[in-house]
Amino acid sequence: MSAKSSKSKNTAAPEKRRGRPRGDGRPPIERGHIIAAAKRVFGRTSISGASVREIADALGCHTASIFHHFPRKQDIVSAVAVDVFAQEIRHFDYLKAFGAGPAITLFRMIYDDVLYSGTASSPVRSIFLSAELRNGCVPELAELMEAYLEHLREMIRAGVAEGVFRDVSPETTAECMNALGLVGALSFVDADKDALHQLGLCSARTGVGSLLVTPKQLPRIEDAALALKPARPKREFAISNPALIGKPTSSNAE
Repeated sequence: MSAKSSKSKNTAAPEKRRGRPRGDGRPPIERGHIIAAAKRVFGRTSISGASVREIADALGCHTASIFHHFPRKQDIVSAVAVDVFAQEIRHFDYLKAFGAGPAITLFRMIYDDVLYSGTASSPVRSIFLSAELRNGCVPELAELMEAYLEHLREMIRAGVAEGVFRDVSPETTAECMNALGLVGALSFVDADKDALHQLGLCSARTGVGSLLVTPKQLPRIEDAALALKPARPKREFAISNPALIGKPTSSNAE
């Protein structure tokens, strides 16, 4: 075999890992299925209290099908954390693509976070607020949180540069804006939609209004932020629905 052909063979892309086949005719268990089931199990009990066996039982499969994709339980925890929290960054990118400006974008981001965290399924809310994910046990999560805060800092810097926001510290202010976005997650489970709407408006008005050089611009900013369409892109949490197990989404299935 020539050196050229040997090099070509060695640099070929690794074969994509497929799910383990099941003997009853159902689709193979894939990563997306496991992540969706783990969300439900973690939300029902707790991350530390849940076992791989419980996740396998939720899927109606053997634990071997889980370990085929995730050698350790910690690998499942990391995948769930990334799946849940990475969607914040994707949504920020989505809003920035409108090019509506820092004040309008920030207003809508805070508002959307309140509505999202207040109306997300109970398992997702439990995971979102889990102290087990916020204590540094998932390195990937720390990186995601830093990336999200940097998005906020970028909006704040842009607003200051444009003369729309007061000259504030992007670092401290980003932390405050992030806290406002979590208000909905701390609200009552299955809160009334109208109440969440008002809570979202209050949080966004407080956050953006405190930054504006000209506070009287706030009503115009609010109207423009709420006019962004569509109201919110699908955040892929539909895979937490047990009825969709066996129908992996393209973003999660491998």
